[in-house]
Amino acid sequence: MSVMPKQVVAVPTDAGIGQDNSLVFAAASIVKEMSTSMMSRPVREVASNSRRYRLEGHRLHTATELTGPVVLVFVQDVPEQLPADVELRSRFGLTRKEACVARLIAEDLTNDQIAAELCISPHTARHHTERVLAKLDLRTRTGVRAALLGKDT
Repeated sequence: MSVMPKQVVAVPTDAGIGQDNSLVFAAASIVKEMSTSMMSRPVREVASNSRRYRLEGHRLHTATELTGPVVLVFVQDVPEQLPADVELRSRFGLTRKEACVARLIAEDLTNDQIAAELCISPHTARHHTERVLAKLDLRTRTGVRAALLGKDT
């Protein structure tokens, strides 16, 4: 099977249709495309101001005289990408190691997991975490991802 190029469907906030409708529209376009082409595996991305989704179509079996093609559309939430380390370092005054730790905190890793990932002691991981929280002006790690993305919490 060939993979079709990704198409992005942007949904502005004033579009008058909800995010659910845009997902249905993207899924319907995948089904329509797959009903006319036997060799495609179409992919769509639906973007709104708050979230991004990836939809991919898969044919379960070919059409028969009694039925049309059976198509399954997978929908995945695409997490927002964090800014590059250079930007994090300049915006928040983080060191290289603190920028790495901030990314790992944003991925919900614990201090022990951060220590294992960076080959440092848990005590050092805790120290880096405390410094990151202080530089981001946060008291808990729950707001780190939003702060790195520049969103108000």
